[in-house]
Parts: sequence; structure tokens; C-alpha cells
Amino acid sequence: MKWFVWVIAAALAGLTAWSCIKKPSFPNTPQLKNARVSFSSGGAEQVLKLQVEYQDGDGNLGLSPADTMPPFNRLLSNGEVNPDYYNIVVDFYTRRPFSQQYELFDFGGFNYYGRFPLLADNDYSGPIEGTLTYDMKSINFFGGERTDLKLRVSIQDRNLNQSNVIETPSIIINQ
Repeated sequence: MKWFVWVIAAALAGLTAWSCIKKPSFPNTPQLKNARVSFSSGGAEQVLKLQVEYQDGDGNLGLSPADTMPPFNRLLSNGEVNPDYYNIVVDFYTRRPFSQQYELFDFGGFNYYGRFPLLADNDYSGPIEGTLTYDMKSINFFGGERTDLKLRVSIQDRNLNQSNVIETPSIIINQ
């Protein structure tokens, strides 16, 4: 019987300590850190996997498939693509041969901007943090040529707050 009292006391102490833990406090503008990218090639597909740690004070990161009305509509009234349609922007920077400089790579009108899903319930309002994984797929990145690249990434919340822009370490693909 004595052991039962100790188990109950320990459980109550644990619940008391758990209930005293404060939620973290983050700014309502998303913050990114520790971006990293990996490359895999198999079969008919190549994948660049971007992982980035995020924090957001009001938990409004991500878009649902139903988020297609302004301000998240695909096209603007002038027929151009709405930049707010996307909530993740990824730019590729490649290193020129015999140079230490990285330059923005032009895919000729194509990009790897995208939409990631809701990271918290739609009715949740509070701090969230975690790691966002974003896969970019191609049949053949850079024509199969060996390429030294970095990615620059930013995200946007549903209030259209832009995060900071961060850069991945360089990676060599198609070795």
C-alpha cells in the first residue's frame, strides 16, 4: 500500500510540474533557422529535400487546399501569378566554375516555389515550432551536370507576414 501512495504522489507532482510549463513566446512573423538540403537520385527521379526549422508566434503557417480565394488566389486580375499564392519561396544559387561567387539560377520562367500544408489546426492560435520538409523533384536537375548550389528560402504565414531569408550550406549534385 505504501508503494501505491508513492506512485500517486509522483504522478501528482509530475502533473503539477507539467501544468506549470509556460508556452514559448515567439514573434508572429515566422522565423527560420538551420536550413539544410540533401540530394537523392534513383530511378527516373531526382529529389532535393529541403529541411528548415521554424518558429511562429500565432501558429498560422501553411495553407489548406481550400485556400484559393484572395489573397491566396492563383492569378491576379491582370493574369499574372499572384506571389501570395505560394507560402514557400526557394531560389537556387549556383557557383560559377573557377569562382567563389554564387549567382541566382534562372530556370527560364519555372521555379520551385510552392505551398506547404497547415502546420497546426486552422482554429489554433498560439506558438508553434518544428522542422518543415519540402521536397523538390525533377527528372534531371541541371541537365545531369555536376553543380555546386545553395538554396535561399523564406516562408509566409496566412497573415502574409514574410519570414527571414536563410541559406543552406552548399551541396554538390550530379557528381
